Amino acid sequence: MNYKNYIILFIILFLIHLFVVNNIIKEFLFLPKINYFHRFILILFLIFISISFNLSFIKNSKIYSKIYFISTLYLGFLIHFIIFQIINLIISLIIKNIFLNFCFNFFFPFVISIYSYYNSTRIYIEKEINLKFKDKKFKNTKICHLSDLHLGCIYQKNFVTNITNIIINNLNPDIIVITGDLCDMSLLPELNWFDSFKQIKIPILYITGNHEDRLDKQKLFEVISKTNIIHLNRENKKNIFKFNDINFIGFDFDINSNKIIENIKTDLKIVNKENNNNLNIILNHIPILSVNEIKDFDFDLFLCGHTHGGQGIPLNIITFFGLKLYKGLYSYLNKKYIYVNQGLGTSLFPMRFLSNSSISLINVINEK
Repeated sequence: MNYKNYIILFIILFLIHLFVVNNIIKEFLFLPKINYFHRFILILFLIFISISFNLSFIKNSKIYSKIYFISTLYLGFLIHFIIFQIINLIISLIIKNIFLNFCFNFFFPFVISIYSYYNSTRIYIEKEINLKFKDKKFKNTKICHLSDLHLGCIYQKNFVTNITNIIINNLNPDIIVITGDLCDMSLLPELNWFDSFKQIKIPILYITGNHEDRLDKQKLFEVISKTNIIHLNRENKKNIFKFNDINFIGFDFDINSNKIIENIKTDLKIVNKENNNNLNIILNHIPILSVNEIKDFDFDLFLCGHTHGGQGIPLNIITFFGLKLYKGLYSYLNKKYIYVNQGLGTSLFPMRFLSNSSISLINVINEK
């Protein structure tokens, strides 16, 4: 980014903060008057906080993690304030009301921001899903589906430990799958973050997501290789894992979704050559297929994530209208299924509204 772009970015951020700060100050007239110079200094300070998540040159990962967290949390607050204050601006053209002004300029965005952050720190176990399949040869299997942990500056060792404890104490699955964005682009994970996974004595399968694509993959895979996580890597011809007569077929993230679709078709032909009529489960990060499209594929279940269930305002609206599939279970004639996991971590800002940090348990049942 050249200096002209930096100047444009600064002007945009300054105008946004000027709009938000002035609207908040108007609602608290009982406070000592804040003159324009003080407002200018305050706005400069807030602009610095809003861009400090990008200070990746700080080598101390603990210090950078704290700065990143404060910056992204503030951005979440800022986005909520902008949205609600713009709504109030539109409403005020029709209705002039002091109470509504206070609610939209301060109360609603503040309360929603606090709740959204609190909600993002809680891990929910989704309602258990039972999927029955006929005319297939496989053993009944409990699949724990994780996605979008976003380990990095915000989610680290304690987060992984909490997830591990929930899996061991509450779920008792036969196998675990992680459908991408195990790591966040903000920071490479450290090996000791995965210490609690050593308690898990069942296979843990993993494919990459779009965030890993922005990290140093060689260093990331070195860390992963020292854990008990099994990376289904197609480039190394190791993306098919057989368990309980089920073919788990994984595909790392690729910006070219058509390439992934062609690879799915190719690998399904490979496993189906054996003619053993096993269950085929696809692991991919993004829900690249619609419900109507899956009728042309010889798999039974497609597990993915990426959407975060919308995560929060305004991403809920963007995700709902912008993606083929949003969250939860989708079926084609109750024979083939796609499941979109809401994920565990967050992206852009550590908040969740109308979306939960979720662990899913899917039982695939052989209906003989």
